[in-house]
Amino acid sequence: MNKRKPVTKICGRCRAEIPRDAKICPECGQKVKRIPLKAAVIAAVLIVLFAALSGTLSGGRGGRTGTDGTGTAKKTGETGTDRKTEGRETGSGTGDQGSPESRDEKGDQDTPESRDENGDRDTAAPLQEIYRVGDVLQDGDMRITYIASGDYHEENEYLQPEDGYRYIYLKFAFENTSEKKNRSVSFYSFRCYADGFAAQAYYGGEKDLSASLSPGRAATGFIYFSVPQDAQDIDIEYETNFLTSEKLHFAYEGEKDSGYELPANTQRNAHAFQPGDVVESDTLRISYLSCEKDDSGSEFFRPASGCSFYTLTFEFENTGTADRNVSIYDFHCYADGTGCTTSWHRDDYLSADISGGRKAKGTVTFEIPDDAQTVEAEYDANYWTNDRIIFTVR
Repeated sequence: MNKRKPVTKICGRCRAEIPRDAKICPECGQKVKRIPLKAAVIAAVLIVLFAALSGTLSGGRGGRTGTDGTGTAKKTGETGTDRKTEGRETGSGTGDQGSPESRDEKGDQDTPESRDENGDRDTAAPLQEIYRVGDVLQDGDMRITYIASGDYHEENEYLQPEDGYRYIYLKFAFENTSEKKNRSVSFYSFRCYADGFAAQAYYGGEKDLSASLSPGRAATGFIYFSVPQDAQDIDIEYETNFLTSEKLHFAYEGEKDSGYELPANTQRNAHAFQPGDVVESDTLRISYLSCEKDDSGSEFFRPASGCSFYTLTFEFENTGTADRNVSIYDFHCYADGTGCTTSWHRDDYLSADISGGRKAKGTVTFEIPDDAQTVEAEYDANYWTNDRIIFTVR
């Protein structure tokens, strides 16, 4: 017997019952994202396998700088030092960082923070259990800066915290210092405890911390939680490796801002493709049709102040025999080296399963700062080999 499909669903924000095919909640205006089941299942399986392989081959994220193998991260400095103005280079797509003279015989970065007062390599730096606003630490290939914390005030009347609770935020910067490997960070890896009790995450804030970073790239973002108004001791845990349950701890310090800003990387990739170009990977022929400033947003979907939407249009042709999936999730955009937010307000965004010899056409839209000098989009051509195809946006 055929089962009838439900005609309604629940909005993830205001919890209102809305039509199943609705793309925007009529109650709160939230964009209703729909992820194809097949793509979600494949992505979950790939993430688990990749994490398992990474942990096996590299000993859990490749080890941590300045440790004895126990897996504890090392504080490398505080904001306000030279690190604040230090430039990042992406190179020609390989993500090389620095010159040979700046590395030791093992290829490790030799920075001022990694040497003691006599100029020798600091192999026994003091460890830190709780990190605070302004701290900078190195976790494997990730350089993490705890930028700020404070109370978050939600303007949407439907998304207010429960009585007796308030929203808080922490702001971070993550930089991939690896030479070859892609790295990712997600707000799902963070947990909050208020006076020892688990606190609920809040996903309605702006610019949440979630990004996939190729070598040399960086991202800033926020994590949000709902905590009791009278909570005194608020501890945030970041799980760096879900296989080993290794965690870093960050203290919520109320309204505090280090003022740290990621240094701009305006170097253009020499191998980036331009609108009108056609590029072929192993089984895909990709036509970069156009890139235009996009004013098609609505009252519910507008770019942040000082930003604009830019839409890239692509045509994908499967030149192989096996089915291929292409999706907006495979694209990432960077403005002066820092990750940009993907926008979902268009109906024609890229999402398709393509049989051999078939084609698909779609768009990818990003929210880009108006003052950015170098803007590039990257397409994950091969998840396993970290191959990415770079397209010039601006």
